[in-house]
Amino acid sequence: MEKTKKKDISTESLQYLTKEAFLPSFLLIVTKVVGMFLLPILLGFQYTIEWKLDVFPINFIFISPEQALIVNSYTNLAMYAVIFVGFFWVLIRSYHFHDTHIKPGTTAKLADLKMLHLITTSFDVYHSAFVWFCFMWLAVIMSTVYYLLALSYMWVFMGTFLASVMMTYLLIDDLEKEFYVWRLFNEN
Repeated sequence: MEKTKKKDISTESLQYLTKEAFLPSFLLIVTKVVGMFLLPILLGFQYTIEWKLDVFPINFIFISPEQALIVNSYTNLAMYAVIFVGFFWVLIRSYHFHDTHIKPGTTAKLADLKMLHLITTSFDVYHSAFVWFCFMWLAVIMSTVYYLLALSYMWVFMGTFLASVMMTYLLIDDLEKEFYVWRLFNEN
């Protein structure tokens, strides 16, 4: 019986992670692709698109390496900004709307505003945090690779890296609070 219960929990967890991963992955791809099409138009850069059957089927060919550097840098930054905002929202939910350590005044205010749906469980918040955390660091890895290939500015790499370190610290801080609350309730 217990083995079945563990399997059900892991299946439920995997299904939830899959569902949660759709939005960040969609945003990551759309932001990068739309940025690659729009930014050169806004900056007046001319480019051609090369289609080939490869890992990356669409290649943007710019007139100069400087133009490619600018477009890649700012589209990487836009992509990271979208992921940052999503993960920041998860951290806000974790710090302020988490059912294990929400303040009574906050709960009362949410009830008055008929917004109790914002209160989240540990299962929901930490699954969301895991997904956004992974995509955030994936974006940092992408920025790092682009920087190492001289396709992005160093400040984009450093900015995404430092912001991710800060966000990771905030997530770990919240996890420590969660473990503290869990220990208090499970000591007796």
